[in-house]
Amino acid sequence: MNKVRKKVTLNDLADAIDGVSKRVDGVSNGLENLSERVDGVSHGLENLSQRVDGVSQGLERLSERVDGLSNGLEHLSERVDGVSHGLENLSERVDGVSQKIDNLALLTKKSFDGLEKRVDERFRGVDERFNKIEERLNDLGQGQEQIRNILRIEMKRLDSQGDKIKNLELKITPQLN
Repeated sequence: MNKVRKKVTLNDLADAIDGVSKRVDGVSNGLENLSERVDGVSHGLENLSQRVDGVSQGLERLSERVDGLSNGLEHLSERVDGVSHGLENLSERVDGVSQKIDNLALLTKKSFDGLEKRVDERFRGVDERFNKIEERLNDLGQGQEQIRNILRIEMKRLDSQGDKIKNLELKITPQLN
């Protein structure tokens, strides 16, 4: 295979150099654009890196706050548990006191019921005694009235007897003399 060579002229050469030069200029411009873009990307990456650092620092602060809140919540939970335990103890004590009050109320009611029963019995006994005393006084009053009547009758008899004795004495005295 034979190659045919064409004759290259200076114009062709100049055109080729001009084309290569334009291509070199285009590549150079492309490299400059690429360099600017790389600088822009590099600058963007720096900004992104700074933002990532800022976000990372923000996340660290947020993590610290979350840790602080978590610790606070744990402390609060412990306090709530303590208060809850205290309330349970208080509730148990209140239940105990309530039970004691109920027992005392029941005992007091039983005592007062018993006391009321005994007082009622005593009052009935006192009432019975007063009634008996009243009956005796009535009996005594009637007895005194009877005694007075008997005494009046006997006094009249004695007076009558005394009159008779005086009369007899008057009759006997002259005869004795």
